[in-house]
Amino acid sequence: MSQGWTPPEGTPPQGGYGTPQWGQQAPMMPYQPIPLSPKPGVIPLRPLKLGDIWEGAVATIRGNPTATIGLSLVVTLIAAIPSVLAVALLSRASLYGGVETDARGLIAQAGGYVLDGLAGIVLAGMLVFVLAEAVLGRRCSIGAAWQGIRSRILPLIGLALIFAVTTAVVGGLLVGLIVLLANTLDAGVVIAIAIPLTLAIGAGVVFVWTRWSLAAPAVVLERAGPIAALKRSWALSRGQFWRILGIEVLTRIVVGFVSGLATTPVAFLAFGLGGAVTLTVTTIWSAIIGGVLAPFSANVTGLLYIDQRIRKEALDVTLMAAAS
Repeated sequence: MSQGWTPPEGTPPQGGYGTPQWGQQAPMMPYQPIPLSPKPGVIPLRPLKLGDIWEGAVATIRGNPTATIGLSLVVTLIAAIPSVLAVALLSRASLYGGVETDARGLIAQAGGYVLDGLAGIVLAGMLVFVLAEAVLGRRCSIGAAWQGIRSRILPLIGLALIFAVTTAVVGGLLVGLIVLLANTLDAGVVIAIAIPLTLAIGAGVVFVWTRWSLAAPAVVLERAGPIAALKRSWALSRGQFWRILGIEVLTRIVVGFVSGLATTPVAFLAFGLGGAVTLTVTTIWSAIIGGVLAPFSANVTGLLYIDQRIRKEALDVTLMAAAS
């Protein structure tokens, strides 16, 4: 683990003047300007607000465009190859009706989803390393990011697989249960059971996802294994569920809105080129836009991790020492 990210042994003692009793006059104190929080890098070293997190996410990208947007575009476009192949194969299948081609297209599409998920986790880890350097006021190249992250690739992939398997198991059990109910009960009863059951499971998934959302930064910055990182994220997010969920959801709404503004005109322009060409162009363009916006989302998650460690472990003290 790189120096500067280990939790300090103790939190500095809190100081301050005593509160006067009711009916007593508070003692006069000489005026002293309130000191500003130190800011060696992209964020002030204190508990962060939403504005601090978004500003720090953007500042990291502006200060390291090659190691953020450039790196993200490379990874995202490579991960988009199966999706592009799937579009081509499925489009051909729809024109010629080939069952074998259609199956290959579905396999390529499923492979694209899996690869997107794996690439997203690995990319998030690499970007967290760049963010950690930016917090200390240091610039980072792609080569330096790779040197810092390459030993964490397998743990990050393991973390991504845990997410994928958990999602598949929960989704499979839900679908299987609904199918079983549909074969044994009336349609009205199945609907009455399926809707609240789906909502309850969905709420549980959101809860677990939020509590696990800080695991990727822990894998990289604390060099933790996948299971240890999940436990670490669960501990850091304790008592902060609604704050983390709110910031993550709001960030995704903003990113989705910007993505929609960027992709919709291209989709309209490509509409007259033909089905296969339209789908291919929009898929590639969507991958490009996703690559440009991915660093912002990853930086927000990374800064939420740093914020929780500042709040619970006085990480700001360690960071001030590391930056000086």
